[in-house]
Amino acid sequence: MKRRKLKFTTIDEVIAEIDRLHASGYQRLGNWSLGQMCDHIATLAEKSLAGFETQLPKLFRMTLGKIIFHQIVLTGRFPRGIKAPAEFMPKPAPANEDPTAQIQRCKLALQKVQRATAEQFQPHPFAGRVTAQQWRQAQAVHASYHLGFLVPDPTSSANKR
Repeated sequence: MKRRKLKFTTIDEVIAEIDRLHASGYQRLGNWSLGQMCDHIATLAEKSLAGFETQLPKLFRMTLGKIIFHQIVLTGRFPRGIKAPAEFMPKPAPANEDPTAQIQRCKLALQKVQRATAEQFQPHPFAGRVTAQQWRQAQAVHASYHLGFLVPDPTSSANKR
């Protein structure tokens, strides 16, 4: 089975897909569960407003970092193989994980991003200052990439609407 190629353009679309996967169940194509993905997505969303501990060097942020960031936002595609720093990695999932807490945290963090003003966003760790809309779009692209590794259970009644 192949990874889904999702292309969310809004935070609302991300939240709706998280709810759908949670309601329907899913098949996992990658290493992370829905709870782990929500934990990871929430961490990035929270840090976009609270700030990041590390930033790449200013010269990189002003040149190549900006180019890569704008390419991600423009194409709606997140490059494969980019390793997240340890501070963004989710905790290992227990065998019988109930992702409800991670899902709620993620949805709350994404809703805060959706309502945030431009002044509330912190500099992106590899692109520096970006607009509020660019931050939101980057969040949607990031979630598209990760949630594409979860395939909704086709036998679930939640998917037969």
